[in-house]
Amino acid sequence: MKRYTKWVRISGILLLVLGTWKCNKSIDTRIVELQPNSNASESTAPTSVPSKGSAGTSSPGYAEFAAAHLTPIIFYGKVLDHDGAPVADATITYRANNIPWGGGTRSQIKSNANGEFTLSSRGLSLFVEASKDGYRSLPRRSDVAPGAVEVGPKSSGTFAYAKLFAETSHKPDKTAPVIFTLHKSGELEPLISPYGKDVIMPKDGSPVQVQLNQGNPITTVEMRCWTEDKQPNEERHYNWRFKVTIPSGGLVERPDEIAFVAPESGYEKTFEYSMDKALLGNQWKYDVRKSFFVRFDDNTHAIFDVRMTTGGDHFAAVKWHFNPKTGSRNLETAPPKKPKYR
Repeated sequence: MKRYTKWVRISGILLLVLGTWKCNKSIDTRIVELQPNSNASESTAPTSVPSKGSAGTSSPGYAEFAAAHLTPIIFYGKVLDHDGAPVADATITYRANNIPWGGGTRSQIKSNANGEFTLSSRGLSLFVEASKDGYRSLPRRSDVAPGAVEVGPKSSGTFAYAKLFAETSHKPDKTAPVIFTLHKSGELEPLISPYGKDVIMPKDGSPVQVQLNQGNPITTVEMRCWTEDKQPNEERHYNWRFKVTIPSGGLVERPDEIAFVAPESGYEKTFEYSMDKALLGNQWKYDVRKSFFVRFDDNTHAIFDVRMTTGGDHFAAVKWHFNPKTGSRNLETAPPKKPKYR
């Protein structure tokens, strides 16, 4: 039985982080309860454990596992912008994981005038995401373990409810709703934003240059990489070093993906990153991702994103947004359109 309980817990965690989802109905109500014959979603929460004759339901303890998908869910949320002001009429997309081995119900509602919303359903867990045209969603963090509580601003999150996750299950509190943050887009200026491209990098440190504004050599970014992959250790780790230089200007790392105003100071001529093959396990990486603000000597600015990959073709994937307006530090880009859910 202990072995099966462990299997149930593992299965539950896998279902908690299960794949992608879509939905296509927009609900105008502020409070939605998913029950049989509800108009809130295409499918409804299961009201009974599947019959024992169904495929896979004859396993010992399956009834307990299926019953966990009927755990009552109540959720209180509130949507704010990055200045702490309520965001009314934000789209709240959510999925209740309430169908054993089959995903769950999907739907959408809107936040009220105070940015608040309430959800009611049943399931192992609930995924919630806030969005609105003219606002930018915060990127999802990749360093949060399944079932763990994410700390800090977020635009989406997964919340566990079943006893399988008793240690980390969500505790709803109407007086302290979960806060979802959206970044309101600022003034947009015409930017040069070509499609990204991959640049093959020599392994001996020979320079590779990219011009952010074609025909203007001042806007040059220079990259070099030294890779000793012919001398790996027993873990197949090798020494490598990556360097980015602005010959006619300087660069500084962006603090996050929603920072769009280049700073007035703090720029350095060169950024360098190195990896020692002596590092153990996951401490050693074969690639690095960085995003920079760049200021050129003609007082123009850019965002420059690069991912250097030392494995395989040994290349740098680059993309940028360049503002040709002298003196402007505004590098705001239009927020991406949210897909239509079906």
